[in-house]
Amino acid sequence: MQARGFTLIELAVVIMIVAITAAAVTLRLEGPLRRAGMRDVVEAVASFDRLSRAYAREHDRSVRVVVDTVRGQLVRTDASSGGVVGAPVKLPPEYRIAKVWVRGRAAADTQTTIPCSRLGLMPTYALLLHGPGRRRQALLFAGLSGELLRLDDETELEAIGQAMSSRRDPR
Repeated sequence: MQARGFTLIELAVVIMIVAITAAAVTLRLEGPLRRAGMRDVVEAVASFDRLSRAYAREHDRSVRVVVDTVRGQLVRTDASSGGVVGAPVKLPPEYRIAKVWVRGRAAADTQTTIPCSRLGLMPTYALLLHGPGRRRQALLFAGLSGELLRLDDETELEAIGQAMSSRRDPR
């Protein structure tokens, strides 16, 4: 009785088939994973906004949300002492905050401070997030309610910002 094993060619063919299958699965899952990553980042930012408003109401203290586009993070500070309150949100390295709009003014590559009253009220503001694969997501936070509006088109956000900056103060 002769023991028969696999030849080197047979093993190479099996390894090639496994490699091709793995590459196809990776390419097929790449898009959904990127979309899921952007959803996670958006949810982290939205959660941070909600928690900042809730903290201000619960502690009867004004806070500030500092959006640092250079470091890619959001930090909550006490308005009177300036000390950091709670954990900051740091975006994953492949994501960044490209622009911040507050009161109709756009800012990039800087720190932008957004005040939050002790009642949890903030001015309307917007963030433009950039992710891998040229993914973009514009987020508009309503000042009084904190309701989040997600926009896929940056030009729509620009138009809203221009409308906000051009309206006149009734005072």
